[in-house]
Amino acid sequence: MGTRRHATVALAAVVVSPAMALSGCGLPGRVDRRPVPVPVETTSRQLTAVEKLAESAARMNATTIGVTMRAPGMTSDARLDPVGRKGTMRMELDRDDGKTLVVELLRVEQDQYMRLSGLPGLPRRWLRIPAGSVAEGGALDFMPEDDPSGAITLVKSIVDAKRDGGHTFLGTLDLTRSGWAGGRTPDEFTERLTAVPFEVFTEPQGRWSWIEIDVPSVVPGLPMVRFSYHSWGEPVTAQAPPPGEVDDAPVGLLEDLVET
Repeated sequence: MGTRRHATVALAAVVVSPAMALSGCGLPGRVDRRPVPVPVETTSRQLTAVEKLAESAARMNATTIGVTMRAPGMTSDARLDPVGRKGTMRMELDRDDGKTLVVELLRVEQDQYMRLSGLPGLPRRWLRIPAGSVAEGGALDFMPEDDPSGAITLVKSIVDAKRDGGHTFLGTLDLTRSGWAGGRTPDEFTERLTAVPFEVFTEPQGRWSWIEIDVPSVVPGLPMVRFSYHSWGEPVTAQAPPPGEVDDAPVGLLEDLVET
């Protein structure tokens, strides 16, 4: 995979969630797991833009949610139930050879499953990933307990923010704070990822509607990334595959998905 293509996939992995590194070009690293303090308004003062975004982000992990990511050559759709500890995700990654790698993830309580398709030689059955083999904050951590939506991780990366009207927030992100930008991201890109412009639009209820991360403004040629949040409170259907359709994931395959 070429350097620029590698960086494109890596960038998407940085800002979606650790699960996005399953493209096969994941970034090794560690997400800062310290809890984000959620401001509680005890006076009549107005919350700052960063405080308001943090408050909204915390709210997004308290109910079922849909998260859709769109970037050139890479898309994902997830339905998450943080309280019920279950969820589904489908991710498509366009490759340089014209093929599309499809990754499906399924979480049911402590059990996690993955199915790959679109390329020759991939296993056709669901692969069970043992709970103990999923490192907290690692590339296979599909639904981190402290931040299934990924919004809190983005708030941790905010350098500055301001309101632009009632429901729009503008600012910059330092994506290296997430613990994923670095490692295998080319050095020439990493330095510029410390001040990436973003825009968030919130619903009247205060929840995020979407966020756009303007990576091309700091690294021309890399994609604009957009996340949309939706399907609040809707039931999430996630059931374990029938036993006859499941194999244990080979250790070598899991290592390749994280390190390639």
